[in-house]
Amino acid sequence: EDERDLIKKLFKKHRRRMYAVAYDILKNKQDAEDAVSASFIRVIKNLQCISGLDTVRTRAFLSVVTKNSAIDIYNKRKGLQHEELNELLIESDEDIETSVINSFDAQTVKQALDELNDSYRDILMLRYFSDMSIAEISKSLGISESAVKHRISRALEKMRLLLEGKIDG
Repeated sequence: EDERDLIKKLFKKHRRRMYAVAYDILKNKQDAEDAVSASFIRVIKNLQCISGLDTVRTRAFLSVVTKNSAIDIYNKRKGLQHEELNELLIESDEDIETSVINSFDAQTVKQALDELNDSYRDILMLRYFSDMSIAEISKSLGISESAVKHRISRALEKMRLLLEGKIDG
């Protein structure tokens, strides 16, 4: 009963923003509505990722899930197939994260984060800002854990290059 109530409140509170995110990608009312519906199915399966009705973590999670649902619909509509990513394990993403946080001030990191493409920014936000595990991200985005690790690795490398450029430049 509590979960059902939470889902109703989430839908009422966030549906317009989720629709806007989906519509921005799909440019079609019906497809955007379908993306919001698909997003809520993912949300229901991942309620443990919801930290509250209107927290930053919840809003970030809902935005990322909606964006990915919209992209899935867009790709299906265009007949595109998702590429299989090569499996790549991150040796120590905590070491990279620690060095980034210790080396740069928050404003510089935010500026570099804003320069990343959406896919990289979203994965880093879920992993480090929303503190989601690889398994939680994998489940919520509907991609393999190795794909999540690969994306995080590429995003962190891109972030490192951006940050080095900001310090040197």
